[in-house]
Amino acid sequence: MPFDEARVRAALAAAFPALPVGRCRFAGEGCDSSVWSVDGALLCRFPKRPAVAQALAREIALLPLLASQLPLLIPRLTHRAPAGSPTDPALPFVGYPPIPGVPLDTALGWPEIAPPLLASLGALLQALDDFSVGCRRGGRGDRWLVRVA
Repeated sequence: MPFDEARVRAALAAAFPALPVGRCRFAGEGCDSSVWSVDGALLCRFPKRPAVAQALAREIALLPLLASQLPLLIPRLTHRAPAGSPTDPALPFVGYPPIPGVPLDTALGWPEIAPPLLASLGALLQALDDFSVGCRRGGRGDRWLVRVA
């Protein structure tokens, strides 16, 4: 954990003064971002480096397009701060409600869930391929490529 709760609270208060923050806890991190949970109702993701912030800008543009095309829940970014991340004050950060579910490796271990889950994954992969074909053929995805490239 590269920073503490006080820095997260300060970043949230500065970026979103109307956001009530009760419980604030570290939820996890990877190579690129740290994630904190706010009252169990909002996940805030803080990029660790400028290159990750650039990828986040593309993600912000792409997620609404994917949400309208894919057969699964996509994070709905309800909070966007252009700067003020506790990792680096120059970096942006986002917040979104958590998506309910269980980790894939857990679900695959449940015999009653695995077959329909695998069918759903197949439908997702087909929809994702259809989306990328639309990008190549001048569909909705092309607007995303132009907007954020």
